[in-house]
Formats: sequence, C-alpha cells, structure tokens
Amino acid sequence: MHQPAWDAHISVIRGERRVAANSALWKKHHGRKVKFKYEHGDVQVSKDKDAPGYFYWIRVDCPVVDEIREELGLIASWKYHHLTIGRTYY
Repeated sequence: MHQPAWDAHISVIRGERRVAANSALWKKHHGRKVKFKYEHGDVQVSKDKDAPGYFYWIRVDCPVVDEIREELGLIASWKYHHLTIGRTYY
C-alpha cells in the first residue's frame, strides 16, 4: 500500500472548483484542524476509476465538512465523508 498523494486526509472539495459560488472563500479554512468520528477497523476498499489500483478509506462523520461546503455554495449534505488512508497501484 502507498501513502495517498495528500497524506491521510478527509476531502472537503473534489473536482468542484468551477461550481463553487463563493470562490473568494477558497482556502479560508486551509490548514484548519477539525474533529471527526470514525469506527475503528471499518476499512473500505474502492477501485480507482482513473488508474489501475484501489483506494483504502474509512467512513467518517464530520459536520464541519458540511458547514464548509455550504459556505462555499456546494451541496452540504455530502454523503461521501471518508478518511483516505492509502492506495495500491498495479
């Protein structure tokens, strides 16, 4: 397994820069530390749609993500909250 390009992380925005209504707020929360909940040992695996390999991740509950997305004019009830922990290539 390889470390993700952005280290272990929770994505708040992914490929949505062009649709964010409040782009002036981009990076307002950059580097902000937030609390989140997760279930230990609940590792999920998804096939990479863009390259050979798999992503490994854990579901998380993080209301702050919804608050930031709403502030940016993005869908706030984003159901894809997860902590990316690694990936494989082949």
